[in-house]
Formats: sequence, C-alpha cells, structure tokens
Amino acid sequence: MEIRQDPLKERVEALGLKLPDKFSGWAIEGALRALKDQDNPLRLNFFSTAMRILFEHTMDRLSPRDEVRKTSWFEPEVEDGKPTRGQRMKFAIHGGLSEEFVKERLKVDPEPLRKRLVHSFSELSKHIHSREDTIVLDQKEQAEFAAGTVSAMEDFITTISECREAVLRPVADALDEHGMTPGWFDFTDARFESLDGDAEILPGLSVVATPGHTVGHQSVVVSTGPG
Repeated sequence: MEIRQDPLKERVEALGLKLPDKFSGWAIEGALRALKDQDNPLRLNFFSTAMRILFEHTMDRLSPRDEVRKTSWFEPEVEDGKPTRGQRMKFAIHGGLSEEFVKERLKVDPEPLRKRLVHSFSELSKHIHSREDTIVLDQKEQAEFAAGTVSAMEDFITTISECREAVLRPVADALDEHGMTPGWFDFTDARFESLDGDAEILPGLSVVATPGHTVGHQSVVVSTGPG
C-alpha cells in the first residue's frame, strides 16, 4: 500500500535545505507541529507566527542591525536611530558597499534588485502578520492560506539569494582577477583587513585557505541558494 505524503509538509521541510542553520530548523519544526495539530483553532495563527520568526531570523542573519549601522552609507531615518526595513533590505543585497561602488565598479544596478526584494517581502508580509482578532477554523481555508505562506517564503528565500548573488558574483570575479589592488578598491571609506586562513567576509561571501605553490593562498567562495 502506497502511503501518500503531505505535499505541504514536504514543502515546509524543504525550507530547511535552503536555511540549514539550527535556529531555522527549530522555527520550521514549530511550523510543522502547528500544521499537525488540526484540532487547534489557533493552528494557522501559530503556523504564521513560526514563519514570521523564520523570516525575522533570516533577516537578522543576513542583515544584522549593528552591521548596517557601521556602513558608510547608513544615515538614521527614524528617531530611535535603528535601521529601517528598507535599509536592512539594502544591506542584505550589497552589504556595506555603496550604491555608487556597486554601479560603477561592479556594473550592477542595485535599484531593480531592491525593488524585487521589497515586493517579495510585501507578499510574504501578507501571510506572516496575521491579525490577532482573526481565527480561521475551516481546515480547507487553513491549508490554502498555509500553502500561500509557504509559496511566499519560498519566493523570498529565492529572491534574496539571487539578489545577493547578482552583487557577490562580480565581487568574487574581481577578487580573482585583480586581487587586492589599491586601484580597484580605493572607494571612499574602504576598509582593508588582512585575513589569514578561512574567514567570512559577508554572509554568503568567504575565503578559504587553499595552500599550494603560493604561501598564504586563498580562494573566494560564494554561497548561493540551491540550484
């Protein structure tokens, strides 16, 4: 007898392959447990909360507030001085690199990337910020809304990965071609730091020691989403 798998459960589990860190795994486990508890009238609310926690953790990992504040381009836009959602999206795409550097040196226009990421987040936000006074009891409606939430999360993860790769790839190519030549990295507020062995430069961009004929040789590694 063939046992049919729950396609929604499989899709939620698949998120763990794209976000393999331990905390993301806990959030995904919480979402799965919420889906399993079909007799709970707050089933969908708990599922949406777990997905919101997963999103917030992803943003904290790729765009830490303290790191955003350290960039040369950051200027407070709100009274408390915290980075806005838009500024964090900007950092998630090109980190501390200025827009001018990304445009002029990397030949990448960050604005379409930013708009794409903001649109993806807006769609996800519709699903992960449920109203406190709203409870969906119909299980078919619950399943449909949960499926939409997973689709929005899948799109956000794919979008942020592709937007980051659009910037990280030319950086890696430039490092391979030019190395740390001053003429290429002489932009305003550039910060030089000697890295020995394996080290992470930005989330998704790192160097690893590849010793051989040249002492201290390193290779650039760009980490992207699956596929």
